[in-house]
Amino acid sequence: SPTGQVIVSYEYANGMYREDKSMDDYNPATKLTKDEVLGLPIVVICNEYTASAGEIFTAAVRDYRNAGLLSATIVGTVTYKKGIMQSTYNYGDGSSVTLTTAYYNPPSGVNYHGTGVSPDVEVENTQTEDLQYNQAIIELNKLINANNN
Repeated sequence: SPTGQVIVSYEYANGMYREDKSMDDYNPATKLTKDEVLGLPIVVICNEYTASAGEIFTAAVRDYRNAGLLSATIVGTVTYKKGIMQSTYNYGDGSSVTLTTAYYNPPSGVNYHGTGVSPDVEVENTQTEDLQYNQAIIELNKLINANNN
């Protein structure tokens, strides 16, 4: 359900999990604190199919980065451009009506409906290569190097 996807995005944004593994030992996943999450370099890959919770998450990462709270880069193409939520109401006579019932407002308060979320580094995939993934690795290495200096 769309609501479930939004809840997953919210939970992900409020705490990520880390698993520490080695050849000899396995430690169960531990939840990272908010400060640990904010200290991680993040690269988000998006495209025209990044919608719903993915678009909300991408906008939130952009806004937290712009506020200086995250070290992040967005790679890909403009997202789906739907910053609203709609509800459909069905009636006993077989008719229905779909109404806009909510606007998604990311942390900046600027809704992206009709414009989408633009990437920092615009890259289109080809039929044979995942250029967005390749660029995401490059951008992640840049963020890691910048954080280590």
